[in-house]
Order: sequence, then C-alpha cells, then structure tokens
Amino acid sequence: MQYVHHFPTQFKSHVPFPYCAQNRILTRTLVRFYGARENRREVEMDMREMVDKVKKGEPLYGTTEMTEYMQGVAHRNSRYAATFAHVLTWPNFVNHPYHGVDTAKYYRQAELELEQERAARGS
Repeated sequence: MQYVHHFPTQFKSHVPFPYCAQNRILTRTLVRFYGARENRREVEMDMREMVDKVKKGEPLYGTTEMTEYMQGVAHRNSRYAATFAHVLTWPNFVNHPYHGVDTAKYYRQAELELEQERAARGS
C-alpha cells in the first residue's frame, strides 16, 4: 500500500474506470442469463426465435463438431462463471444442449401456431 503513495495523483485510482464499466455490463448480462432479472421483451424474442427454429426443423441450440463429452466440459466450466466474473471473465462460445430450459414449451407453441395456420388456410 505504501507503494501507491509514490505515484502521481492521476494514477492513484484503485480500479481503472474501463474495468468497472466492463464489469458492470458483464454482471448485468449474466444476471439476465441466470434468469434473476428478465424482461418481457427478451422472453418473447426467445420464444419467437426458438419456435421459428422448430418450424424449420433446425436444432434449437445450433450444431457443433465437438464430442458430447467436450460439450459437457464446456458447460460445467462455465455454469457458475458469473459467480467470479469480477475476478475472471470466462466466456462460453460452445454450442451445447445443456441450458436447463424445458424445450417442450417451444415445440408446444410451434404445434399451436401450425394448427392455427392450417385452420386459417382451411377456412
């Protein structure tokens, strides 16, 4: 701590501003990913995107060339990454099916929309 006192005044900040701003943005994003703070717009956008993928027959969470084991490793390494995001940022860029979301709701919604479309064409 004595070492800091020898620096000029402009260098005495304990935490640089860009790091604080990045940390705050990252924390807000991760809180939303954990579902602790959602807004209706994001939930509706997610439902729309996933239902469209179901209708097209695409996999919900993309495709990957990684083995199931490596997908699991990536999932386990980043599952609680937000807990220590202020210490070490740990992004996860791996497509994996381990999101903890009941995907049946997307399939049910897609079936309802397809039935409504069929009924509208039939009338």
